[in-house]
Amino acid sequence: MLALVEGQTERGIVKQAIAPYLGERGVYLRAQIIGKPGHKGGVPADFGVVLKELTALAKQWPTRALTTLFDYAGMPRGWPGVERAAGLTHEEIPRCIEGAMRTEVLRNLGDLLRPDRFIPYVQMHEIEALLFAGPEIMQMPSIKRTWRMAFGGLLSSAAAANGSTQVRKPGPRSESQLRIPAIGKGIATSRMPLELCRG
Repeated sequence: MLALVEGQTERGIVKQAIAPYLGERGVYLRAQIIGKPGHKGGVPADFGVVLKELTALAKQWPTRALTTLFDYAGMPRGWPGVERAAGLTHEEIPRCIEGAMRTEVLRNLGDLLRPDRFIPYVQMHEIEALLFAGPEIMQMPSIKRTWRMAFGGLLSSAAAANGSTQVRKPGPRSESQLRIPAIGKGIATSRMPLELCRG
C-alpha cells in the first residue's frame, strides 16, 4: 500500500508507527510526500496536484492500494467535500471529505485504479495532536529539554482555555499550527507517536 502524505511528520509517523504495525499483519505500507522534492509539506491548494500524483502512483504501482494522510486543519475550500463539511460534527467531517475525495479520484483515474484499491484518509486535526494523547511521553528524559519546556507551555495554555475544544475551519494556519514548530514539528515529532503506540 502507498500513502500520499502532506509532509515530513506524516511520512515519519507512517514509517515509524503505522507501517510496522500493519507490517505485522501482512500489509506493507510506504509513504510519499506530495509535491516536488524539497516540498516542506502542507495540503496543496489545488486538489489537481493530488490527482496528478495519485495518477502517477497508480501507473507506477498498478497492483498496490493507495491511501492519503492529509490534515483537515488548513484544508482549502476548493477540495472535494470541504464546503459541504463546514457545518458537520467532528465525526462527520472526515467521512464527508473522504467520500468526496474518493468519488473525485475514481472519476478522474478511471480504469487506472480499481475502486477497492483507493482508501482516502483525512486526519481531523494536525497529526502532531497525537502528542496530546500521551502528554507524559513528552516529559520523558529522552525528549530534548527545550521541547519538554515548550510542550509544558502548550499544556498550560490548553488548561488556561479551560479545556475548551473547537473545530478550526479550513483556511490559513491556525494558532496551534503556529505554535507547534517550537517543539520541533517534523521528523522529530514523528518519534513521539511511536512511543504512544508502544505504551
